[in-house]
Amino acid sequence: MKYYDFHKAKQLIAENKENIVSASLGMHEDWFWTAETIFEGGEYKKNLPDNGNELQEKYIEARRNGLSMFQPKKEGEDIAELNP
Repeated sequence: MKYYDFHKAKQLIAENKENIVSASLGMHEDWFWTAETIFEGGEYKKNLPDNGNELQEKYIEARRNGLSMFQPKKEGEDIAELNP
């Protein structure tokens, strides 16, 4: 499974902010379907969580325990934070 390194994306944007008009994030292999603009006009267009790795681990564990997009969200689950 692939996941985005939100920390690295934010770091690259911060280091080059004065030279960036816009920045997008997506999978190279499937850019057409996965790319989204995350930074434009000097501000973030999407929330990039600082705890992306932790959220990814929670998602993987939830999938192992039967989480499915076809079932209603269970009380106390915060998996939706993975894909704001």
